[in-house]
Amino acid sequence: MAGRKYAEDLWTHYNNNPVEKLSGPSTGEQYGRGAAQPYYRHVVNFALGPYNNAGARVLTYGAAAPTTGAHAAGEIVFNNGATSTTAVAWQCVATGTPGTWRAIFSGFGIAPVGYSTGAGGAVTQATAKSTGVTLNKLSGQVTMNAGSLAAGAAAGFTLTNSQIAASDIVKVNIASGASADSYVVGVDAVAAGSCRISLRNLSAGALAEAVVLNFAVIKAVAA
Repeated sequence: MAGRKYAEDLWTHYNNNPVEKLSGPSTGEQYGRGAAQPYYRHVVNFALGPYNNAGARVLTYGAAAPTTGAHAAGEIVFNNGATSTTAVAWQCVATGTPGTWRAIFSGFGIAPVGYSTGAGGAVTQATAKSTGVTLNKLSGQVTMNAGSLAAGAAAGFTLTNSQIAASDIVKVNIASGASADSYVVGVDAVAAGSCRISLRNLSAGALAEAVVLNFAVIKAVAA
Protein backbone atom coordinates (compact mmCIF):
# COMPACT_ATOMS: atom_id res chain seq x y z
CA MET A 1 0.00 0.00 0.00
CA ALA A 2 1.36 3.43 -0.92
CA GLY A 3 0.23 6.92 0.04
CA ARG A 4 1.38 10.54 0.25
CA LYS A 5 2.19 12.92 3.11
CA TYR A 6 3.71 16.03 1.56
CA ALA A 7 3.10 16.65 -2.16
CA GLU A 8 4.85 13.98 -4.18
CA ASP A 9 6.28 12.18 -1.12
CA LEU A 10 5.78 8.45 -1.51
CA TRP A 11 5.18 6.30 1.57
CA THR A 12 5.20 2.53 1.72
CA HIS A 13 3.10 0.93 4.43
CA TYR A 14 2.77 -2.63 5.70
CA ASN A 15 -0.33 -3.47 7.72
CA ASN A 16 -0.99 0.28 8.06
CA ASN A 17 2.48 0.83 9.58
CA PRO A 18 4.89 3.17 7.76
CA VAL A 19 7.98 1.34 6.51
CA GLU A 20 9.72 3.59 4.00
CA LYS A 21 9.40 7.01 2.40
CA LEU A 22 10.82 8.69 -0.72
CA SER A 23 10.81 12.50 -0.48
CA GLY A 24 9.53 14.12 -3.66
CA PRO A 25 10.58 17.33 -5.43
CA SER A 26 8.01 19.38 -3.47
CA THR A 27 8.62 17.75 -0.11
CA GLY A 28 8.36 19.57 3.20
CA GLU A 29 10.67 17.13 4.99
CA GLN A 30 13.84 18.75 6.34
CA TYR A 31 15.50 15.94 8.32
CA GLY A 32 16.79 18.47 10.83
CA ARG A 33 18.53 20.64 8.21
CA GLY A 34 16.22 23.64 8.20
CA ALA A 35 15.39 23.35 4.50
CA ALA A 36 13.42 20.90 2.37
CA GLN A 37 15.33 17.80 1.33
CA PRO A 38 13.93 16.25 -1.87
CA TYR A 39 14.89 12.85 -3.24
CA TYR A 40 15.84 11.22 0.05
CA ARG A 41 15.01 7.67 1.05
CA HIS A 42 13.79 7.45 4.63
CA VAL A 43 13.64 4.02 6.28
CA VAL A 44 11.70 3.86 9.54
CA ASN A 45 13.49 0.80 10.94
CA PHE A 46 16.81 -0.33 9.47
CA ALA A 47 18.80 -3.55 9.90
CA LEU A 48 22.05 -4.24 8.06
CA GLY A 49 23.08 -7.77 7.08
CA PRO A 50 21.79 -10.91 5.36
CA TYR A 51 17.98 -10.99 5.38
CA ASN A 52 17.93 -14.66 6.42
CA ASN A 53 20.76 -14.50 8.96
CA ALA A 54 20.62 -13.81 12.69
CA GLY A 55 23.84 -11.82 12.22
CA ALA A 56 21.97 -8.78 10.85
CA ARG A 57 22.06 -5.82 13.24
CA VAL A 58 19.81 -2.82 13.82
CA LEU A 59 21.12 0.68 13.13
CA THR A 60 19.10 3.53 14.61
CA TYR A 61 19.40 6.95 16.26
CA GLY A 62 18.71 8.54 19.63
CA ALA A 63 19.90 10.93 22.31
CA ALA A 64 21.52 8.26 24.50
CA ALA A 65 22.32 4.58 24.72
CA PRO A 66 19.19 2.46 25.29
CA THR A 67 18.20 1.71 28.86
CA THR A 68 15.28 -0.62 28.08
CA GLY A 69 14.42 -3.37 25.62
CA ALA A 70 16.36 -6.31 24.21
CA HIS A 71 19.47 -5.52 22.16
CA ALA A 72 22.19 -7.51 20.42
CA ALA A 73 25.95 -7.03 20.41
CA GLY A 74 26.90 -5.04 17.33
CA GLU A 75 23.90 -2.70 17.25
CA ILE A 76 24.68 1.01 16.83
CA VAL A 77 22.65 4.02 17.95
CA PHE A 78 23.78 7.23 16.23
CA ASN A 79 23.61 10.39 18.34
CA ASN A 80 21.10 12.74 16.67
CA GLY A 81 22.24 15.57 18.95
CA ALA A 82 26.00 15.09 18.61
CA THR A 83 28.38 17.96 19.33
CA SER A 84 32.16 18.29 19.11
CA THR A 85 32.54 16.97 22.67
CA THR A 86 29.86 14.26 22.83
CA ALA A 87 29.64 10.71 21.55
CA VAL A 88 29.10 10.19 17.84
CA ALA A 89 27.20 7.00 18.60
CA TRP A 90 26.78 4.15 21.07
CA GLN A 91 27.58 0.50 20.29
CA CYS A 92 26.15 -2.53 22.05
CA VAL A 93 29.06 -4.74 23.12
CA ALA A 94 27.13 -7.42 25.01
CA THR A 95 23.70 -8.83 24.17
CA GLY A 96 21.05 -8.34 26.86
CA THR A 97 18.19 -6.23 28.19
CA PRO A 98 19.22 -3.49 27.58
CA GLY A 99 22.68 -4.95 26.90
CA THR A 100 26.04 -3.29 27.58
CA TRP A 101 26.79 -0.12 25.61
CA ARG A 102 29.94 1.90 25.00
CA ALA A 103 30.25 5.42 23.66
CA ILE A 104 32.01 6.01 20.33
CA PHE A 105 33.89 9.30 20.06
CA SER A 106 35.22 10.88 16.89
CA GLY A 107 38.89 11.20 17.81
CA PHE A 108 41.60 12.88 19.85
CA GLY A 109 41.48 16.51 20.90
CA ILE A 110 37.70 16.96 20.92
CA ALA A 111 36.45 14.25 23.24
CA PRO A 112 37.52 12.12 26.22
CA VAL A 113 40.09 9.44 25.52
CA GLY A 114 39.83 6.19 27.43
CA TYR A 115 37.31 3.66 28.63
CA SER A 116 33.60 4.16 29.21
CA THR A 117 31.31 2.81 31.93
CA GLY A 118 31.47 -0.98 32.14
CA ALA A 119 35.18 -1.28 31.40
CA GLY A 120 36.27 -0.62 34.97
CA GLY A 121 36.02 -2.12 38.42
CA ALA A 122 37.35 -1.92 41.97
CA VAL A 123 39.09 -4.23 44.41
CA THR A 124 40.37 -3.92 47.99
CA GLN A 125 43.63 -5.41 49.12
CA ALA A 126 43.39 -7.73 52.13
CA THR A 127 45.89 -8.58 54.88
CA ALA A 128 48.92 -6.49 53.81
CA LYS A 129 50.30 -4.09 51.21
CA SER A 130 52.10 -7.03 49.56
CA THR A 131 48.92 -9.11 49.17
CA GLY A 132 47.96 -9.77 45.56
CA VAL A 133 44.59 -8.73 44.14
CA THR A 134 42.53 -9.88 41.15
CA LEU A 135 40.52 -7.57 38.90
CA ASN A 136 39.86 -8.60 35.29
CA LYS A 137 39.10 -5.12 33.97
CA LEU A 138 40.79 -2.73 31.54
CA SER A 139 40.77 0.02 34.16
CA GLY A 140 39.86 0.42 37.78
CA GLN A 141 40.84 1.19 41.35
CA VAL A 142 42.82 -0.75 43.91
CA THR A 143 42.40 0.24 47.57
CA MET A 144 45.57 -0.85 49.31
CA ASN A 145 45.72 -2.31 52.81
CA ALA A 146 46.28 0.27 55.54
CA GLY A 147 49.24 -1.60 57.05
CA SER A 148 52.29 0.41 58.06
CA LEU A 149 55.04 1.11 55.51
CA ALA A 150 58.39 2.18 56.95
CA ALA A 151 60.21 5.31 55.84
CA GLY A 152 62.08 4.66 52.61
CA ALA A 153 60.54 1.19 52.25
CA ALA A 154 58.65 -0.17 49.25
CA ALA A 155 55.80 -2.67 49.06
CA GLY A 156 54.95 -4.51 45.87
CA PHE A 157 51.97 -6.66 44.96
CA THR A 158 50.69 -8.54 41.92
CA LEU A 159 47.55 -7.41 40.11
CA THR A 160 46.16 -10.50 38.39
CA ASN A 161 44.18 -9.30 35.38
CA SER A 162 43.18 -11.40 32.36
CA GLN A 163 42.93 -8.21 30.26
CA ILE A 164 46.69 -7.66 30.39
CA ALA A 165 48.96 -8.97 27.63
CA ALA A 166 52.72 -9.16 28.01
CA SER A 167 53.19 -6.35 25.46
CA ASP A 168 50.70 -3.97 27.10
CA ILE A 169 51.42 -0.79 29.04
CA VAL A 170 49.79 -0.49 32.48
CA LYS A 171 49.60 3.03 33.89
CA VAL A 172 49.04 3.57 37.61
CA ASN A 173 48.72 6.64 39.80
CA ILE A 174 47.66 7.58 43.31
CA ALA A 175 44.01 8.66 43.45
CA SER A 176 43.43 9.34 47.15
CA GLY A 177 44.12 8.23 50.71
CA ALA A 178 47.77 9.32 50.65
CA SER A 179 49.64 12.08 52.45
CA ALA A 180 50.80 14.63 49.89
CA ASP A 181 54.36 14.29 48.58
CA SER A 182 54.87 11.06 50.51
CA TYR A 183 54.81 8.26 47.90
CA VAL A 184 55.86 7.19 44.45
CA VAL A 185 54.03 4.38 42.64
CA GLY A 186 54.76 2.49 39.46
CA VAL A 187 54.52 -0.76 37.55
CA ASP A 188 57.80 -2.68 37.57
CA ALA A 189 56.76 -5.83 35.67
CA VAL A 190 54.13 -6.80 33.08
CA ALA A 191 53.26 -10.36 32.02
CA ALA A 192 50.41 -12.14 30.29
CA GLY A 193 47.55 -11.93 32.78
CA SER A 194 49.23 -9.82 35.44
CA CYS A 195 51.44 -6.92 36.41
CA ARG A 196 53.39 -5.96 39.53
CA ILE A 197 52.71 -2.62 41.24
CA SER A 198 55.15 -1.06 43.70
CA LEU A 199 54.49 1.71 46.23
CA ARG A 200 57.42 3.42 47.99
CA ASN A 201 57.25 5.63 51.10
CA LEU A 202 59.35 8.76 50.45
CA SER A 203 58.62 10.39 53.79
CA ALA A 204 60.83 10.50 56.87
CA GLY A 205 58.47 8.36 58.94
CA ALA A 206 56.33 5.27 58.77
CA LEU A 207 52.88 5.66 57.16
CA ALA A 208 49.79 3.50 57.67
CA GLU A 209 47.38 4.62 54.96
CA ALA A 210 44.85 2.87 52.71
CA VAL A 211 46.21 4.37 49.50
CA VAL A 212 43.79 4.22 46.55
CA LEU A 213 45.37 3.60 43.15
CA ASN A 214 43.92 4.17 39.68
CA PHE A 215 45.13 1.95 36.84
CA ALA A 216 44.48 1.64 33.11
CA VAL A 217 45.64 -0.96 30.60
CA ILE A 218 46.85 0.49 27.30
CA LYS A 219 46.81 -2.17 24.60
CA ALA A 220 50.11 -2.42 22.71
CA VAL A 221 52.00 -4.84 20.46
CA ALA A 222 55.66 -5.71 20.08
CA ALA A 223 55.55 -6.31 16.32
